[in-house]
Amino acid sequence: MPLIPIPFLKSHYNRSHVAIGVFACIATVAINTNMPLSAEIEKSAYTIDQSNLNTSNEKNQSAEIESLRKQVQATARKFKEYQAQLFRSSHPKDQNKIAELGQLLSEKEKLNNQLSNSLKGLEKELAATNKQIANLEVSSNALNSLLNANRTTHENEINSLKRNLDQLTVTYEADKQTLLNNMESHKTENQNYLSKIESHENDKKNLIAKIDLYANENQTLEAKIESNEKEKQNLLVTMELYESEKLNLLAKIESYEAEKKNLITKIEVFENEHNNILNQIEEKYASIDALKNDELQSAHAAIQINETRIRELENNYNNSEIFTVELSSQLAVAHQKQALIQYDLTAALNELEHSKSLNLESQNSASELASLKTRLEQQKLASEEDYEETLAIIHSYYQSSLEEVAAQLADVHEKFNREGEKGLLLQEQLEQALAGRKNHENYSEEQLQQIETLSKELASTKFKYVFREQYIEQLNQAVAHLRSQQQSDVDKLQIALEERNLELNGLQKEMQALNEDKLALEALKASHEAELTLHNHQAQVEKASAELSFVVRETELTAYQLMLQIEIERLNAEIAENAQINLKKTPDLEVQEGSDAF
Repeated sequence: MPLIPIPFLKSHYNRSHVAIGVFACIATVAINTNMPLSAEIEKSAYTIDQSNLNTSNEKNQSAEIESLRKQVQATARKFKEYQAQLFRSSHPKDQNKIAELGQLLSEKEKLNNQLSNSLKGLEKELAATNKQIANLEVSSNALNSLLNANRTTHENEINSLKRNLDQLTVTYEADKQTLLNNMESHKTENQNYLSKIESHENDKKNLIAKIDLYANENQTLEAKIESNEKEKQNLLVTMELYESEKLNLLAKIESYEAEKKNLITKIEVFENEHNNILNQIEEKYASIDALKNDELQSAHAAIQINETRIRELENNYNNSEIFTVELSSQLAVAHQKQALIQYDLTAALNELEHSKSLNLESQNSASELASLKTRLEQQKLASEEDYEETLAIIHSYYQSSLEEVAAQLADVHEKFNREGEKGLLLQEQLEQALAGRKNHENYSEEQLQQIETLSKELASTKFKYVFREQYIEQLNQAVAHLRSQQQSDVDKLQIALEERNLELNGLQKEMQALNEDKLALEALKASHEAELTLHNHQAQVEKASAELSFVVRETELTAYQLMLQIEIERLNAEIAENAQINLKKTPDLEVQEGSDAF
């Protein structure tokens, strides 16, 4: 930073300006640490010597100014005297010119007086500046002493800072070495941790592969379970069909037993009738003529009894028709159940369509709805097929049973018609009882043949009942065997599933242990990394704090230097303005001096 000479300040500024400039220069010299203090002191001493020389030169200049002023005044007097002499001896025209010149001279004199007054003011200012310079010399001496004291303190601070720097370098090297050792140890530990983590990852991959295998096996087992469930459902359906067939067969057996009882009662009635007829014939042989009317009446009674039996059979037929009506009502109930199932299916389809309309945004829901719809349609078709099959079975069974009942009733009607015809024949035989004993024997043989045929039919019905009971028992045994086999398969599958679940639980526990080990290793790694980062951060913070303090000091110095430069530039601008003003004033003085000389 350039220094401003003190004589220049004396010639262009008052005391306050010069004092501010000198203090600013001294402050810049004291703060500027880049320049040594000895050079600053030498520069300040040089400026003080220059100021002393300039004060002596200014004293000589003031004496010269006073002598010149006296000379100007003497020349002005002479000029006035010469002017008066010329005015007396001149021409009138010249006198006018001389008068004009006199006016000009009077104006010039006024200007000269003004300049002299300004010169006196400048002299007063110069005296004031001389006093300020004397004060500045005193302050410069004081500042020199302060500079010497600051120099010693600065040197002491530099020495202490050097010692602190040496200590910090030693501690920095030691900390650096320890940190390097710690980093190497941490690197080795990290490598060990990475190797452990890789081994754990490999174990994890193997476990995941095992889990996938177990999952595939579980899927196969689930598929088997589903197939077994389907088979179970099919078996349940077949069992229900067998149960329905069993119930139907039991109903048939009950009907056959009722028919059997009816036939037994009929046989007993026929035997009683046969015995009665034999007794009557024996009695009639004893008294044919006397008991002819009685026998005819008994025959009529037997015919009436047969007619009542025919009516009873017709009532039984009507009861069978009522049974068919009940069966038709049961079919209607089954139809109603089917309608309810259909209604439930339609409601489910409506709900599915509603959920489909609500969840059109997701493709998964749409696919699930479609699959559910297809399943429901399949279930609907299966239920309809089952319903149709059951209806067909029921219709066929009831049709066959009705046909059998109708055939049996037709047979019974034929039998009763035959019996009626036989009764008529008996009546004719009774009327022709007088024909002889041979007719009686033939009649008894026919009755015996009829009884034999009835006994054969009874035996055949018994055989049919026994065969059907054996068939039902075989079906029950087969169903029980299937149930036991299915239950054993289900138990085996459940045991296998439990074993797989135990294995999966063990694998999950191993995975949890591995994950815990991994988390512990990661925590140790994170703690070591945190310690390293903390050491590095502390070192960086210390380094940054030192750099920041140095930068702050430099910024403060540069800011102060900028302030001083701005102040000096302002002072230089003011000095330049004052110099220009003085230069403008000096030509006027020269003109005045020339006019006075003229």
